[in-house]
Amino acid sequence: MTRRITLDAPAKLNLALQVAPPAPDAPPAVRGRHPVARWLVALDFADTLPLETHPPEAPPEAPPDAVPKSAADARPDRHRQHDSDAGPP
Repeated sequence: MTRRITLDAPAKLNLALQVAPPAPDAPPAVRGRHPVARWLVALDFADTLPLETHPPEAPPEAPPDAVPKSAADARPDRHRQHDSDAGPP
């Protein structure tokens, strides 16, 4: 049985955003992540998101190129450059 719900995604405005380099001594659970500090304000409007659930025995169809054929195809580095390979901005 398909279940349909509609949710509101409230808008926000980033007034400031700071992204720091990853800490070399960070614990394994967060190693490689960039600390982020932001200052934002909520706005008085939202996007409306219609969502559907599907039972496990009847998943929705996806275009053939949307599903990776193997775990290697799903690696993000196969589809975009690393920051270190991108060169100057």
